[in-house]
Amino acid sequence: MKLGVDLGHITEGATGGLVPYLQGVLEALFVGWPQHEIVIFGSPSNEPLFPNLPPHVRRLTLDAEGYYPLLGVCAAALDIDVLFSAYPSDAEMAFPPARRVVMIPDCQQEFFPEFFDPETLRSRRATFGSVLRGAGAIATLSEHARCTLLSQPDARCRDVFVSSPALRTESHRPTLDSLTDEERGLLPRGDYFIYPANLWPHKNHRRVLEAFERFLRGATRPTEFVFTGHPQGWEDLRRSFPGLPIRHLGFVRRGFLQVLLARARALIFFSLFEGFGMPLLEAFASGTPVACSNTTSLPEVGGDAVATCDPTDPAAMSALMALVSTDEDARARLVERGRERLTRYDWTASAAQLVEAFERVRDRTGGVRSAAPDTVRAVVQFVRTVQADRAARLGVIQNLEAHLRSSEAAQAEQNRRLVNALQEVEADRKHLLARIDHLQAALNRPWPLRWLRSCARLLKRRLPGTSLTGGAGAPRR
Repeated sequence: MKLGVDLGHITEGATGGLVPYLQGVLEALFVGWPQHEIVIFGSPSNEPLFPNLPPHVRRLTLDAEGYYPLLGVCAAALDIDVLFSAYPSDAEMAFPPARRVVMIPDCQQEFFPEFFDPETLRSRRATFGSVLRGAGAIATLSEHARCTLLSQPDARCRDVFVSSPALRTESHRPTLDSLTDEERGLLPRGDYFIYPANLWPHKNHRRVLEAFERFLRGATRPTEFVFTGHPQGWEDLRRSFPGLPIRHLGFVRRGFLQVLLARARALIFFSLFEGFGMPLLEAFASGTPVACSNTTSLPEVGGDAVATCDPTDPAAMSALMALVSTDEDARARLVERGRERLTRYDWTASAAQLVEAFERVRDRTGGVRSAAPDTVRAVVQFVRTVQADRAARLGVIQNLEAHLRSSEAAQAEQNRRLVNALQEVEADRKHLLARIDHLQAALNRPWPLRWLRSCARLLKRRLPGTSLTGGAGAPRR
């Protein structure tokens, strides 16, 4: 098959846990199914997500402005069989919806419409409804999400399947030695809880802090609460809880987050709504106990490896904080079950679910491709030319940088030789000065009178008629 991957405007951090999912499942797809030719369509903002591509995968970067119209004509002109869209879009696109597989992580807007402004709510409902009605297949992250999508009134597409996240295989976990000095300075010195989540309404931060305040009243040892993710809204939230030992680190890289999780007393994840819940897997891998909500996908993902309660009940949440903080038997039990639970999630299996969906969509549409008109092919050829020109310019820049580095090395060698020559000249100068000083000292010595008379007699013998005084004995002409 010839597959297209539509990354749209997805960027790391701003889209929650979707980027780690896409990186993991697509890299597994690239490695496990090299027989398929794959074209990644993306905007400049997500170019860094896949820096190293195998030979059967190539990337086409489209301008952010007019991205979707260009995507449609390019996909048609390149004879793409099936297009996988990483997130729904309601933009007009010249590619048949029935030949698209679209990722919908969840339909939170149907459960908590109050968490969205009117325009975002309208857009999500219109976009998701369009995909549910016309897509060839729909991918999602959990069985809970699959069931809720199928229950929507617009769900004419019945091919809704689960492709779950997993964790990347690592030869070793990050340690303190792998952190920067700045990161080590941010590590708490004592016990702490951690909640890695953007400050979105459904993440329930206010109730979490109310529960933490209750927990501290009965705690027997100091405990801090560390938050990560997008910090927008943090200062307003913090002012509501003066005196609490809480802090927000903002976005942190994954290696630092893993160290934070491994050293934390527990992961606290009392979210109101989740399509999956990636931090649970990270905590399982770090050997950290988890206390989380008993709603949406979290019981499905965590199973018996997590302690759960109602995320709208601060008293119950506080009690679970005490459990995972002080009950060593419960902590050990949760950690052991978490490691076992982690083995159920695998990137290759998730990529296989995608490939099977691609094949189903291709078979249902009969592999029929709409012939691209000459104008469309001309647009694609223009895009290819622009990209080739861009690649050539980048090549020139790289060559100039390499030449500059070599010139700098040559200049450094020339400078070294010049320094050596100057050092030699200085050594010669000092040697000459020493000889001059020696001769000067010799000239300044008092010469013996007898030696001077001997010199005078010698001169008289060699120069007859010469007077040393220049008087009457001067030579005659």
